Amino acid sequence: MTSTVTEVTRTLILSSTYESLSTSLGLIVILLLDILLIQKELIRARGSSRSRQWMRVLDIAIAPLVLTFLVIVTLRLINLRHPL
Repeated sequence: MTSTVTEVTRTLILSSTYESLSTSLGLIVILLLDILLIQKELIRARGSSRSRQWMRVLDIAIAPLVLTFLVIVTLRLINLRHPL
């Protein structure tokens, strides 16, 4: 099963153009980042004793999404400046 999923994923990625892959991945990252940031603010507003623990967990999930977002934005800006 895992090799089938991996092969399908690889085929899908290789058959997609840079624009469509970048756009769809960027959209997914932005939506996840927005959801997690909103969740973090809601937890912070609640102010319960477990809030700090949940905020740390969310920070762990948010950090790679922020880095991915920055990479995607940087590559898109570079692509605008120097089209392929």
